[in-house]
Amino acid sequence: MKKNVDPKIQILDSAMEEFSQLGLAGGRVDRIAKRAGVNKAMLYYYFHSKEGLFKEVLRSHFSQLIPLVVAEIREPVTPQTFLERIPRLYIGFFRKNPRLIRLVALNLATDPKVVSTLFSSLLNEVTPEHLALSISNKIALWSSQGLLRQNDPMQIMINILSLCTFFFLAKPMVEVAFDRTIPECDEFYEKRIESVVSLLKGGLLP
Repeated sequence: MKKNVDPKIQILDSAMEEFSQLGLAGGRVDRIAKRAGVNKAMLYYYFHSKEGLFKEVLRSHFSQLIPLVVAEIREPVTPQTFLERIPRLYIGFFRKNPRLIRLVALNLATDPKVVSTLFSSLLNEVTPEHLALSISNKIALWSSQGLLRQNDPMQIMINILSLCTFFFLAKPMVEVAFDRTIPECDEFYEKRIESVVSLLKGGLLP
C-alpha cells in the first residue's frame, strides 16, 4: 500500500481495475487486496463482500456523474445549449474515467440483472428525483414548443449516450482501422465533442 494513501481508496482503485477487466463474476478478492497492498480482512472490514465492493466502485463514480447530469437537466436552457453542454459533460467525465465504461459494458454483458439492480439503487441514493421523468418532462416541453424534431426521450437519450460513450470502448478498433494512435490530448476530444454536437443538432433541431 502506498504511504499516506487511504487504504479504502487503494482498494476501490484496485477493484475498479479488476472488475473492469474480469467482471464481477471473474474478479477475485485476493487479487484486489494484493494489488491494493492490504489483507483481505481489511477489504471485508470496509466492504463486507465482493458484491458490496463492486457496488461501492459503481457508487463512487456515478455519485460524481449523476448530480452533474441532474444539474444540466434542471437548467432552464434552450435545446441548442443543452445539446452543446451534455456531450461535453459525458465525454469529459468518461475521458477521466475510461475504466468505468469498460466495467459497465463488461458486467452488463455477463451480469445484467446485478448491474441494473445496483444502478437503480444508486440512482435512488444519489438523486431523490426520478431522472428519466425529469428528462421526459424537459423533452416533452421542448417538443410541444416545436423546438425538437423528435419527441421520444428514451430514443434521444440513447442517441446522446451512444455517441458520447461508444468511442471509449471502440478506441482500439478505430486505431487499427485507421492505422494510427489516437492521442490523449485536448485537441482530439474537442473535435470529438464538436462532431457529436453537430450530429445531435442536425438530427434533433428543426
